[in-house]
Amino acid sequence: MGGLSADLFTTGTSPIRFLGTSEWIRNAATGKASISKADITSYIPVTSAFTGSYQGFLSIAADFDNGISGDVRALCYQPSGYGGYGGILYSDDIAGSDDPETGSWKAYEGISHVYQMSQFLSSPDITIQEFTKTYAAGVVPVDVISGGMVDLRTSQTTIQQFPGAHWGIWRRIFGGTYTGGPPRNWISEEVNKPLPEQWAGGRISEYLHFKLDAPVNGVSSGTVVGAESRWGEKTTAESTPEFHTVVIGGAVKGIFDPATTPLTWTAIAQGGFMRTENFIEKQSGMTDSERANFERATKIPAFDVGMANLRGNNGNLYVNMDNIKFFRFQNEADPRLWATNNVYGSYTSNPSADATVTLSSSGNLTGLTQTFEVKQWDTTNNGWGASIYKGASDTAGTLTRTETRTLPAGASATIPIAAMPGTAAGSITPGVNATGLPGTGSFSGTAAGVVKVSTGGGGIGGY
Repeated sequence: MGGLSADLFTTGTSPIRFLGTSEWIRNAATGKASISKADITSYIPVTSAFTGSYQGFLSIAADFDNGISGDVRALCYQPSGYGGYGGILYSDDIAGSDDPETGSWKAYEGISHVYQMSQFLSSPDITIQEFTKTYAAGVVPVDVISGGMVDLRTSQTTIQQFPGAHWGIWRRIFGGTYTGGPPRNWISEEVNKPLPEQWAGGRISEYLHFKLDAPVNGVSSGTVVGAESRWGEKTTAESTPEFHTVVIGGAVKGIFDPATTPLTWTAIAQGGFMRTENFIEKQSGMTDSERANFERATKIPAFDVGMANLRGNNGNLYVNMDNIKFFRFQNEADPRLWATNNVYGSYTSNPSADATVTLSSSGNLTGLTQTFEVKQWDTTNNGWGASIYKGASDTAGTLTRTETRTLPAGASATIPIAAMPGTAAGSITPGVNATGLPGTGSFSGTAAGVVKVSTGGGGIGGY
């Protein structure tokens, strides 16, 4: 892997070339498409005049016509003054070919970019977390919007971030079975599952929304966006448990094999993540060109289309989720992600772990109701977690678009929202209630999730 410009870390961009053996790509001469992964890192001696270093992921798809495509995501560190800044080195333009006769592959003319995420990192050290999960058939609920049915059976995840940073990069390999045609547009959800042991306990809730194009020579390309709650997360055994949410984005390469019994699929995705409150703050201060650069680097949609509130109570638990923003990719019309850093409420008695509240929409979103269900209420660590979903009696709604800048031609002024499944987390303040709502205690936090538009549809989202 080599850059063709000497000033990547000063100009922010450089063409790159790749050469390598193709044994790890599982040899496209078999006539089947395949996906592969590799870790990449630079080694920069302290005495080197070179001014940047990086570590991250390379993902490659080899189609059955020996074509190569893929992308790079890496954390990069640029020394500056008394500290340095952290950023993302990325390229979505890897294209080339595999030569089965020589056992080699090459890719070229890819453009690598550096995107600055934060300043004044005290250290270039990177923490790495890796974990693998397997699932029985039907354990992970999947809502297929278009295409055949899909079942998730395994996932392997790697997360990298700078210590103390509220953002990072991730890579995940998925696998499972499917029926019918290759799925194009689906939402998967995992609620209240155990956190990996590397995070020292706690629970996690995750919602992912995939959109893929139709296969080309056996490879489907697209994007995934999502949201995740981490309830009781401890970065070390001694640290204080945290209750927070993050937003997620990634590029996807998928393979759906029609020659297996049962039909099987594999996919590789990699991109960025960011704590919800940091994402909201960063996005609100960006220009449109800055939003476009951010979502290219992280694959998190950053163009907001409207704002709403969800509120409700069950007589004991009062829940307000205000200033919810709906986000689309720049070249998409409909939102894929929603998020808010303004969740608050009150209570008199501690709610049970399955207490529910029906939330009704207002603001730019009318007619929609969703169910807020408590999943964690930890009075020892004063943290809480909840899931938001469409219950049996909940209704769809209509979002009126208030932001039309950089909007693709033909986009409608209103968007039919079927559901906005997601997750929420935050802190509890027993015996203190300054919210203005009934009750003796209060809570606050963030929430995020994905958007299901009633009209469904397929096709690629994002870049």
